[in-house]
Amino acid sequence: MVPDALVESCRDQGFTRPRVLILVPMKNAALPIFQNLVKLVRATQVENKNRVEEDFQGPSPEEDEVDWSTKPADHTAFFKGNTGDAFRVGIRIGKKTMHYYSPFYNSDILVCSPLGLRTIIGVEGDRKRESDFLSSIEMVIVDDMQTMMMQNMDHLQIILQSLNKQPREDHGCDISRLAPRFTEGVWPSLCQTVFIGAFSTPMMQHLFKQHAQSVAGTIRVQPTYDG
Repeated sequence: MVPDALVESCRDQGFTRPRVLILVPMKNAALPIFQNLVKLVRATQVENKNRVEEDFQGPSPEEDEVDWSTKPADHTAFFKGNTGDAFRVGIRIGKKTMHYYSPFYNSDILVCSPLGLRTIIGVEGDRKRESDFLSSIEMVIVDDMQTMMMQNMDHLQIILQSLNKQPREDHGCDISRLAPRFTEGVWPSLCQTVFIGAFSTPMMQHLFKQHAQSVAGTIRVQPTYDG
């Protein structure tokens, strides 16, 4: 007979593979995330690294005509680099390896802009709508929210509403290996939600209160500055 402890240790999967969703508004904010992930996982082999650099590192077409030395520091930090706002990248992590642009259902981490992800999520009633890959997210990080406030916030709202829903298809899920939190239906309340912004607004607070439903509670960190 198989020991119960061994059986439970094998119940470690979700409905789909992606576990972490990172949302950033523009490509110049996503590039440091890709670079830091390589360091964190200590990857010795990175597939599609050149493609990421081509897609995210190069200057925007308009940037060549800008004299950044005449711009304020905050303006330069915000606009310098690739300011494209429509992208989505799946990342598969293995032992000492990373694979950029892996299919979403074979990815561990998703790095997307709200617009880039919204274009495939769609809305209720769309014939071609895909959001099952968001059914088992354990951590969602929304970074640079002060920038997203100047974009279409409907995209972010719809994405957050689409997290951790019962998938419409099985996508090859092995039911026998589902973690207890999924079979018991409590997995949405175990998702960690992180909002990061240079300042807070009523809209940010409303979104956080509405979508941060972790049973562990919530915490707000606000730095203080001299002066």
